[in-house]
Amino acid sequence: GNGRFHDSTNDDRGDIISPCVYGKEFSDHQEIEVEKLLKLLNKPARKSIKSEDGDIIDCVPIHSQPAFDHPLLKNHTIQMRPSFIPESTSMYTKTNPTQVWHKNGRCPENTVPIRRTKKEDILRSKIIRRVFL
Repeated sequence: GNGRFHDSTNDDRGDIISPCVYGKEFSDHQEIEVEKLLKLLNKPARKSIKSEDGDIIDCVPIHSQPAFDHPLLKNHTIQMRPSFIPESTSMYTKTNPTQVWHKNGRCPENTVPIRRTKKEDILRSKIIRRVFL
């Protein structure tokens, strides 16, 4: 092989070691921790859209978005309409920037588009590697 991946084997403690990822060996315990974190980060979606660049965009109900996991926002009320519209904005035509994934669909009303976190994203994160791996 290329040295980065090897077959699963038992280590000294009897743990099964999964293939080596990013130069680190990955135990069953670490695999479970990553899966738990993915469940926590990726909210249930009303609709999922696959982007041509390989990402999956989840359309999450606006009240379930990850920002509301923060303790200070737990009981936050979302203002769905602006309380006023400044006159200066009415002079300009409204344009929405388009995303690559829009070619494959759009999120329904009252949902927000959130890129689904993948295992690779977690493994790339230095903080997560320090805490869990």
